[in-house]
Amino acid sequence: MDSTSPKDISDTLADMTDDVVIEINSYGGYVDAGNQIYSDLKNYPGNVTVEVLMAGSAASVIAMAGDKVKMSPVGRIMIHNASVGAQGDYHAMDAASEALQMANSAIANAYVGKSGIAKEEALALMNKETWMDADKALEYGFVDEVIEYTESTPVFELVANGLTNGIIPQNVIDKVRNDKQLPMASVQVNTDEIVDKIYEKLKADFDVEIENNKKEEPKAKSFERFLF
Repeated sequence: MDSTSPKDISDTLADMTDDVVIEINSYGGYVDAGNQIYSDLKNYPGNVTVEVLMAGSAASVIAMAGDKVKMSPVGRIMIHNASVGAQGDYHAMDAASEALQMANSAIANAYVGKSGIAKEEALALMNKETWMDADKALEYGFVDEVIEYTESTPVFELVANGLTNGIIPQNVIDKVRNDKQLPMASVQVNTDEIVDKIYEKLKADFDVEIENNKKEEPKAKSFERFLF
């Protein structure tokens, strides 16, 4: 599993003075690690822009460090209470509960500092585990803007890069990218038709790949297994 530690961030920022862009696609991690990364980014002298695809748990705290926080229209933010494993007698359980409530209070400060909502509201959102899409995050003030992909961004580029996850062979994806007949994304274009054409193109190319592979591997897997 890929991971980013506080040292990764502090070492990278140590010799930098330029503005930085932090891209977050994470379900979270340790509270103290997230808090340190948040603090390092807040202390950074340059401008910090955060772009969120997925920021859950401790990663949502890091997202709050941005001078400007942008969110993908398909992005999500999740906030919840801190949790820990504990064992021992009731004194140990009471101590663990107190520590967790203290951690929740500290985490809520990051949400309050960015959004301006009351701390009681932040704690209430954490207490029920709250998931936010881009619109909801913008409404609460957790992000400053929702990223608008311009009409120069091909829809098939977003589909090929964002949804195939390496399942479809790279040479098939390259063929789609290089096909000049596919329409570009535009507010005047029916995106359902574009996606249908992309699907047809990918399936046709994939079927060709399967036929070619059958010569070497008779038991090639069916394309239908990989439909998204």
